[in-house]
Amino acid sequence: MSHQDHFDRNTHKGRALDDGSLGVFANALLQITGVVVDGETVTVGAEVYEFDDDASVVAGNILVDVTGDLTAANALAKLTLAINASGKSGVRAEDPVDGVNMDLIAQKAHDNVSANVALAETIGNGAIDTAMQFGKKGTPPMKLTRSPSALEVVAGRMKWFFDREVSAVQVHVRTTAGVVKAWDGGDGFNDTEVTLDNGGAVDWVATDRVTLDAVL
Repeated sequence: MSHQDHFDRNTHKGRALDDGSLGVFANALLQITGVVVDGETVTVGAEVYEFDDDASVVAGNILVDVTGDLTAANALAKLTLAINASGKSGVRAEDPVDGVNMDLIAQKAHDNVSANVALAETIGNGAIDTAMQFGKKGTPPMKLTRSPSALEVVAGRMKWFFDREVSAVQVHVRTTAGVVKAWDGGDGFNDTEVTLDNGGAVDWVATDRVTLDAVL
């Protein structure tokens, strides 16, 4: 693994690409809104993670021990550890601060892993994006445009993960007809992460196109 492609799992910081470009990590969202049940699974790439409370899982599945605590928060915390310990799918997990929404993030910036990473779940109280958003590499300022996923609409937030810290963003929201919406939600920075939330009076919806202009 080259220096510029390395992702530090401990600090969740990506190292900047050496050629002066800006990289974006492909990402997806997993949501668990209630208790999990023994035997329910989450698939990431070729890895199947199975929640377990009786020390018995299907052969080949990766055990996620939730014995004594089947809550969503504990299930996601244990799943985060299992995914990051495996590392075989080219995806890492970020333990959710809200105990509901987990981000799955490609380990390499600008790597379009969405074409070959399967995402699925069998959780009665869960849902997962059908595909990862594409990663991208470009010269700052970088313009990124996509529609929110159905889960992002439910969660009320969209996230972008960069390989270096960005200093400012501009956000534009348009309908499918190209009409500008007076979106008035919030944007927040956490090191290399940018979050847009629907905390205002006018929200983006699944059919809108959200453009993020990122500046170093």
